[in-house]
Amino acid sequence: MALRVTSGTLAMVRPRQRTSIVPTRVPAGSGPSSSRGTSSTRIGRRSPRRAVRTTPRAATSAACWSRWASLTVANAHYFAERGKNRNAFWLLVASITMGAMFLCIKGIEYHTKFVELALPGKFFHFEEITAPGGPIFYVIYFFSTGLHALHVIVGMSLLTWVAVRCWRKEFSPQYYAPVENAGLYWHLVDLVWIFLYPLLYLV
Repeated sequence: MALRVTSGTLAMVRPRQRTSIVPTRVPAGSGPSSSRGTSSTRIGRRSPRRAVRTTPRAATSAACWSRWASLTVANAHYFAERGKNRNAFWLLVASITMGAMFLCIKGIEYHTKFVELALPGKFFHFEEITAPGGPIFYVIYFFSTGLHALHVIVGMSLLTWVAVRCWRKEFSPQYYAPVENAGLYWHLVDLVWIFLYPLLYLV
């Protein structure tokens, strides 16, 4: 209550009450704009038909490249142990090239998964898989293959470092340990892929 003096008289005036507006949420299925929102979400999604199928044929090709790269690394170690550095150099270059081919195939495969929305966890919207275990499978898939690809990059870096030293003719029958250690690491990475390939693509 407030007091106001008007033309010599005293009047009591009630204060104005403030009105508050509470926002309400409109359900997605109601309202004239519901059909418009639905059509926009449908247009925003990419059609999975545009995706290029890369599995398991591309995975088999990647496995072949990995095996051939291990063979050339083993031969590079053989020649470095006998002091034939140039032969070891070209074999290591071949191994690095095949490792790059492996990563290219995995990159194409990852692109296909993103186009099809076959993504891990809550990002999974692959329409061809309706089983409840689909998101969990792609969590395992991306984690295992991504970690393996990271080790392939590390292995390629080691092979590049050893190849440069082979070009400089730094190895001899008395000293070839760097080639041997880099080769062992590369074989270990290849061994991991031998287990991942049937588990992720053939089972």
